Amino acid sequence: MKRTICILTLSGSTPAMQAQTNIDNLVNILNAQTLTSVILLLAFGVLFFIHRFNVQKRRLAEQQVRQLEQENQLVAAQAVLEGENAERSRLARDLHDGLGSMLSLIRIKLKDVNPSSTTEAKAAESLANALNIVDESITELRRVAHHIMPEALMRGGLRPSLEDFCLAVPGAYFQYIGDDDDRLDSSLEILLYRCAHELVNNAMKHAGADRIDVQLMIYNNMIALSVHDNGAGFDPEAIRHGSGLSNIRSRVAAARGALSIHSIPGYGSEIIIEI
Repeated sequence: MKRTICILTLSGSTPAMQAQTNIDNLVNILNAQTLTSVILLLAFGVLFFIHRFNVQKRRLAEQQVRQLEQENQLVAAQAVLEGENAERSRLARDLHDGLGSMLSLIRIKLKDVNPSSTTEAKAAESLANALNIVDESITELRRVAHHIMPEALMRGGLRPSLEDFCLAVPGAYFQYIGDDDDRLDSSLEILLYRCAHELVNNAMKHAGADRIDVQLMIYNNMIALSVHDNGAGFDPEAIRHGSGLSNIRSRVAAARGALSIHSIPGYGSEIIIEI
């Protein structure tokens, strides 16, 4: 009888234990789902924050790039303007010092051609002198016009104009690498010609070079102009903003090109323009 009661007692407690177990399992499932939801929410929040941060960072970077491009365009435009102003100043100086003085001499000589105040022989001599000065003025005018826009550059392109220029400069030698029929955009040819002109003049005037090698290479859509001299050299890190080389660099950058400088004081210089 006791054994039967014990069995009944055990069998009677089974539904309650099963219900408690089911409740515990349900609570555990709910806790697990709640924890999973919390984790997912936290993960979503972290991902959303990272996404917002990346978007803001990208926007800031794009804004900085646009600002840098605007600043570079402003610097390039300023350099072009400074180059044009320097060219105008040089032109005005050439006209004033060269043609201006020659025309003044012509005026003086022509005043002497006055039959009432001088002999016929002296008048003829003054007229001949005036004509000689006119010839010199024409030559000077052609020289000034050549520096502004060389005839070879307009007709034949960059290669013959640089050849003519180097032939006219003592100690300057020109080398060309590329196809014979290569012609560039006129604005690019003018830019490269003026850069070569200024670099050669700088090598002669500031570096005291007596050997200057100018090389032009046009090959597979790549353009490279190099000017090498055996002058005094300089420290590339000491280039000041607004200097000739700085302006050349900005003008080249405006044409989407690059300028590199290789120089050591006492060992000459090599300046390369690549577009």
